[in-house]
Amino acid sequence: MHKIILLFLFVITVSGCVSTSGNQTKSASREIELSLVDQEQVYKKTSNYPALIDFYKSQLQKREESETRLKLTEAYLNYQDAESALFTLTPLMNRDQTTDQAFYLQGVALFRLGKIEAAEHSLAMAREKNPTDAKVINLLGIIRAQQGDFIQSRDLFTQARVLMFDDMTIKNNLALIDMLEEDYTSAAARLLPIYLNGEADDQVKANLAIIMAKVGSLNHLLAFYAGQYSEEDIILLYQSLRSLNLATNFQISAKNDSPILLENKSNVALNEPIDAVHSQQWGDKE
Repeated sequence: MHKIILLFLFVITVSGCVSTSGNQTKSASREIELSLVDQEQVYKKTSNYPALIDFYKSQLQKREESETRLKLTEAYLNYQDAESALFTLTPLMNRDQTTDQAFYLQGVALFRLGKIEAAEHSLAMAREKNPTDAKVINLLGIIRAQQGDFIQSRDLFTQARVLMFDDMTIKNNLALIDMLEEDYTSAAARLLPIYLNGEADDQVKANLAIIMAKVGSLNHLLAFYAGQYSEEDIILLYQSLRSLNLATNFQISAKNDSPILLENKSNVALNEPIDAVHSQQWGDKE
């Protein structure tokens, strides 16, 4: 039962034969390029982050490029190594022309390390350079919520939604604000359609479990986890969630950086909480 409650990324140059050798050289170069691209994509699709990290480090050893350094930073974040991500970014942060993406990744890494004020500053710089970056605004909304400013947090989530941020992520985050304000009816109205459409991920399901326990609907929990846990275990989980103090738990989670789950669908993934049921789960995916 304890486990259930704690459940929840040559060139060959030859003189002479100019036309023939030139074409062969270009062809060989293209093949090498394609091979590297394919290799990178395979590592990404399989979430083989150690291999992806080694791949980008190898590329940087051959040639320093800002784009590759940013990719390495993202790989470290996906691998849950925020300290290495922050270290990797350092050369890019000492330049006059630091990009919004660099500031954003710095903000993510700092947030993951629990340096909330510094993270907020980096994200503010990212937003200054790119005011319409929805993922930056969404993460700022999460920070505001952790600081207890639910009004500003809700406003930021809504701004991100206007900018076409991922609907499920925004609904999940807005539902969490509803939950913290004990408006479980509104929270359920946001998340139940996602579940009924078969689109609920573990984040949404975990938050729905809390919502349904709070409104006294054991049947929903039995439906959510039928076939996964025994009825007895689900009942015990229901009773535990029923008595859960969300406000207190949220404050503890915020201090431990556990509410963050996702950064986005295709790039950076923020670390998952150790306790996916007892920690409110924020979404931060594009």
